[in-house]
Amino acid sequence: MQIDREFEEEKYSIEELEHIACCVLLELKHAKLDKDTAEALNEISKKYNIPQIFNKPKYKKLADNNNAAPATFPSLPSHLAGEVIIGEVCREPCRKNLTVTDLDGGQQRLSLSKDHVEKFFKPMLKEEENLVKGIPVTVYDHPQGKGYEMMFKFWSGKMYVLTTPRWNQFKIDHALIPSQQVTVWLFRNLKTDNLCFAIALGSVHDGSRAH
Repeated sequence: MQIDREFEEEKYSIEELEHIACCVLLELKHAKLDKDTAEALNEISKKYNIPQIFNKPKYKKLADNNNAAPATFPSLPSHLAGEVIIGEVCREPCRKNLTVTDLDGGQQRLSLSKDHVEKFFKPMLKEEENLVKGIPVTVYDHPQGKGYEMMFKFWSGKMYVLTTPRWNQFKIDHALIPSQQVTVWLFRNLKTDNLCFAIALGSVHDGSRAH
């Protein structure tokens, strides 16, 4: 199969392959499959003893988090598969309508809900990751998968932001406008263990509730 050759060429570790398999199966958990696909997946599950993999503590936690999470993480495009393997994912994304300030070229930042960051994003940080100093992150657009290097930080002692001139480039590349809805996910790259974000773009809504 083509997908088998692609995985062989990437030379993933057993741990990475197990993680990919678990993520794919969790993503398919609620999908409606035709009979042939369902039977093929069942055979693969038996062949590679997938239930035993899910019993490993770290994958059991992944499954438990998936069951509890109310939203689905947007799949990154296939051309990123060789460099970005999604590890730990925040339980809930941050949704907001873009404000005029978010799109001000002089500000160079996207503000994030303080309450949301402290409840869902900060628990994923390591002790050495300092939001006051700023944490380097890669921000991926969805669904294109282009990466933008930014800083995730607590800005001016009052708000959490994604910042640097690359936010301005992101804004230009996607022709963002006030009141447009965005969904912001935080996750870790399984290979590098670095923090990353994915931003999915939505439609334009009434901006009265924007952060």
